[in-house]
Amino acid sequence: MRAEDTARLDKPHQIPIMLGCAFAVRKDFFENIGQYDEGLLIWNGEQIELSFKLHLCGGNLVEVPCSRMNHMFRSHHRNHQLDGVDVAARNFKRVAEVWLDDFKEVMYQTDPKRRAIDAGDLTKARSIKERLNCKPFRYFLEEIAPEMYVRYFYQLDYPGKMKLSHLHKF
Repeated sequence: MRAEDTARLDKPHQIPIMLGCAFAVRKDFFENIGQYDEGLLIWNGEQIELSFKLHLCGGNLVEVPCSRMNHMFRSHHRNHQLDGVDVAARNFKRVAEVWLDDFKEVMYQTDPKRRAIDAGDLTKARSIKERLNCKPFRYFLEEIAPEMYVRYFYQLDYPGKMKLSHLHKF
């Protein structure tokens, strides 16, 4: 979290990634940004996908500490699963391919087997990103979660690596 947000955790504050099961959003806004990626299976990855979409496409993600939430797991059926497919790995690859730009190479460097995973058709998800004129993932790392860049990306080599000396404060 950014220093200015950490200093006021008792008040509503911006967060980089949300908990996938608990959020409130205006229905028309949620529909306009394409809701959840329809290609994500069962669960895992939707909270990251929606968080990136919010931050990069004109929204905001705020945690409200005094909120009360209830969580009910949605049921899933056999027809929502793919035999022999690691659903979480597939979902995370979809998120990486659509939202991480060149930074997806970090995922492939740390786990080369993910290159072979079929993420499904990404046409609709990519067209939503284009229609919304979303910012690049670099913006997320520079403005929303700079500590994430230093912790996960700075030590690795990949195409388009950022040279951001101001991020070394973390």
